Amino acid sequence: MMSGVMQTAIIFGFITSFMILDEKDENVLQVIRVMPISPFYFIVYRLTFATFFSILGAFIMFVSCDIAYPGMVNVILLSILYGLAAPFMALIIATFANNKIEGMAYFKFVDLILMVPLMSLFIGGFLKYGFAIIPVFWAHSLYQLSLDESYHFIYFLIGILFNLFALFILFKQFKKRVFDR
Repeated sequence: MMSGVMQTAIIFGFITSFMILDEKDENVLQVIRVMPISPFYFIVYRLTFATFFSILGAFIMFVSCDIAYPGMVNVILLSILYGLAAPFMALIIATFANNKIEGMAYFKFVDLILMVPLMSLFIGGFLKYGFAIIPVFWAHSLYQLSLDESYHFIYFLIGILFNLFALFILFKQFKKRVFDR
């Protein structure tokens, strides 16, 4: 279920990243530099839709599949955490890929990396936190702990903060590589 929800969520990041790559190819992003709208607002606009639909997709996946249901409060929290994988995916691909072929390769690589924290389910103790640098680790951990229908809000808060930090760094890189040339 973790893998299915994550894949549902990141597909919207994939779509958004390819829209941005297409805009890079057509030099639309260069035109935005001289328009009255700031590049920040343009990217936030793009990523907001990806995040919204990613959260919605994760929520629908949780509600429609009757596999390991963690309770409605946890479904909402988990949908938000998994939904943040979309802008993460979109920014990585849009920042580092120069074209759509490279974008596809980055997508496959990042998708594989985002699956790595699933191994933490098989590792006990403190060692599992070695996967904590990968943003979806916190969503996987919250999901695993919420199956007993308790609320582990600290994992949600850490996950939100970690994802926002990663998005901040990726946005700075995106701005530097795309708009500050």
